[in-house]
Amino acid sequence: TKTMFCIIFCIFLLSQVMKSASEFFIKYWMQNTDTLGIWNGYYILIGITVLITIFSVIRLILLFNGSLNLSYNLHYNMIISLVKAPINLFHDKTPKGRIISRLTNDIFYLDRHIPYEFSFYLVCITNIIVLIGVAAYF
Repeated sequence: TKTMFCIIFCIFLLSQVMKSASEFFIKYWMQNTDTLGIWNGYYILIGITVLITIFSVIRLILLFNGSLNLSYNLHYNMIISLVKAPINLFHDKTPKGRIISRLTNDIFYLDRHIPYEFSFYLVCITNIIVLIGVAAYF
């Protein structure tokens, strides 16, 4: 899990660096249109855009895979805990509908909210790192 987090973090960081690189390149291209050429600038910008897209797709695939594994592990542990719960203390006193409702609500929240919140967190962190790097450069 630590290596997966490091890989996802590096992909997020590379994506943010490429976005900043595209902005710097557009500035450089507009100032040096005569030396770089219009079509060469287009090709370089298209290459940077393709790299940003590739990193974004890899990022989404890794986040989806991690979310799926997290959901599976949590659901598996919840079912094991329910099966191991004492019958006379838990299953006789708690309605089955409440148990199922609680399980489905937890899984729904995990599937819908956690990946987006985790993605937003990583985007904010990598934006801060890239901004510090850009500020240190200038």
